Amino acid sequence: MSSKKIVCVTGMPGAGKSVVSEVFRNKGWKIVVMSEQLKRRYVKEGLPGESFEKFASRMREKYGRDIVARLCLEEVREEDKLIVMEGVRNWEEVELFKRVGETLILAVHAPQSLGRRGYCLG
Repeated sequence: MSSKKIVCVTGMPGAGKSVVSEVFRNKGWKIVVMSEQLKRRYVKEGLPGESFEKFASRMREKYGRDIVARLCLEEVREEDKLIVMEGVRNWEEVELFKRVGETLILAVHAPQSLGRRGYCLG
């Protein structure tokens, strides 16, 4: 088995995924923001007038529901042993990460009443 440890961070927009990732970053973990990988591809391959959401759907239909996870794994080097995948969206992505290393799912939830006011993990 691989010596890689992967934490799959998931949650609704504004729930605090990036706050959780920052805690891991401060502990020395590599952070891969899944939407950033897809955005890079969108800049190159998005159709004129196509929304980012439509592009993401088209990519998943064309290449499979784990396409974003595959793009993210291109960012992982052999020496990266502690990895956070921020923004996991579906089970197929998790299954792919499980083939790469020991994988844990961390779901982040914050009440809507918090909004985007910010909070601190101390």
